[in-house]
Amino acid sequence: DLSPEQTARLEAILETKRLKMKALRAEVRPRFEEIRASAKDDIRGLLSPEQLPRFEKLEAEWAARREKRRP
Repeated sequence: DLSPEQTARLEAILETKRLKMKALRAEVRPRFEEIRASAKDDIRGLLSPEQLPRFEKLEAEWAARREKRRP
């Protein structure tokens, strides 16, 4: 078991690292979004007009899931 002092220090460490990870995600997210957008454009160029609605539906579902998970 941790002492109260250890618990307080552990919580402080975890909070500091959580904030650093959040900042890193915010820094890197735009690059991920650029890659994701480029991939979607490439896929759209590959698909036939008949296939595009299905892809758009799937993309909307994926986007909704991403938003749910986003902190």
